[in-house]
Amino acid sequence: MKKVGIADHLGLPYIAAYLREKGMSVQIVDTKLEGWSPRRAVEEISKIPAKVIGVTLPFQIYAVEVLNFISALRKKTDAHISVGGIFPTFAYREILEKYHCIDSVVLGEGEITFYELVKAIFGDKDWRRIHALPTERKEK
Repeated sequence: MKKVGIADHLGLPYIAAYLREKGMSVQIVDTKLEGWSPRRAVEEISKIPAKVIGVTLPFQIYAVEVLNFISALRKKTDAHISVGGIFPTFAYREILEKYHCIDSVVLGEGEITFYELVKAIFGDKDWRRIHALPTERKEK
């Protein structure tokens, strides 16, 4: 079966599998696969009672679309929003500076770092001390 216009991306499923292995509940929402508009995706995701939302931004070509989506999502949820992927790993300073709607950027391979982030947030610990989560940002 061939999917037209949809590329498989395994980053989030790997992270989800790692979190599940650690006993955490995870829900993956593939908005492209669902065929949702950005507006519908915001509405549907904001209905999920999540404390942490991870968004993948694998390549710079998707940056404007994904960052606009996160900006709209921030208006509908108080969840911690983290972004990861190849592009954010190299552009994290610019992303954190410009997009205050993003709480954290996961650098590099995200399985362990995202697990540590979720564990810290659910344990009311300071997630800013996690090694692969840069915090360079000027005050709002």
